[in-house]
Amino acid sequence: YDVLVDTLQEGQTVLRIAVQDLISEVQARLTDKR
Repeated sequence: YDVLVDTLQEGQTVLRIAVQDLISEVQARLTDKR
């Protein structure tokens, strides 16, 4: 169970970082269009 929990936590961290990167890219593109 501990290994599974650690894997899930790591996955969530990776997802959060990926989402933040996507948001940054979208905001940058919106700023460039204006």
